[in-house]
Amino acid sequence: MKDAQLREKFLRCLERTARKKDFQRRLLFFADSMNSFEGWLNWEVAWAFAEKYRWPEYSAARESRLDGGGLSDLVLAVGREYQPGKPACHVETKLLWANANRPKMLRYAVDDYRRLQGLSEGLMLVVAVSAGKRSPLRVEAPERTLKLYEAALAKAGILNSQAVFDCPISAQLKDEWYLSPRIHIRAYRVDPMGSGMRQ
Repeated sequence: MKDAQLREKFLRCLERTARKKDFQRRLLFFADSMNSFEGWLNWEVAWAFAEKYRWPEYSAARESRLDGGGLSDLVLAVGREYQPGKPACHVETKLLWANANRPKMLRYAVDDYRRLQGLSEGLMLVVAVSAGKRSPLRVEAPERTLKLYEAALAKAGILNSQAVFDCPISAQLKDEWYLSPRIHIRAYRVDPMGSGMRQ
């Protein structure tokens, strides 16, 4: 099995998970807590992968320090645990809010993409959040944030950012969340360093 095949397995798990209404309701709820949201999402998608592709044939670990000092939020591997040189897929998640901190978070998300390029096959999982009614967030389509992210990648010389998964979230919490958020999940395929980079 190659790294890219492992990535495709994860994408199929993500597709099934993201379309479930109970997952979408939890996503809307947890997005209220910026500090813990990315950690929660990593556990959710790791669990979905582990249910389908079970240990010890496959492994899913969070926040694992990798060879060369790299770091990814989630590493999926063939075998009991990640080992350098064996098939693996690295996943980085980033929550991008439509607020005053968005320019800074976009820069961080570009840095995360660059780091993944130095690891091997990977996925950059971006969750864009904006407001559906008046709130501290900008009232706009979350796709606006995704367009800004793709423009930032291009400006940084990353010319091959390819979206391989898209899921706008429409589930509502019936006034339980004051922001009435609009959320869009998009995953980008990340290829090893050198692909699509300006020379």
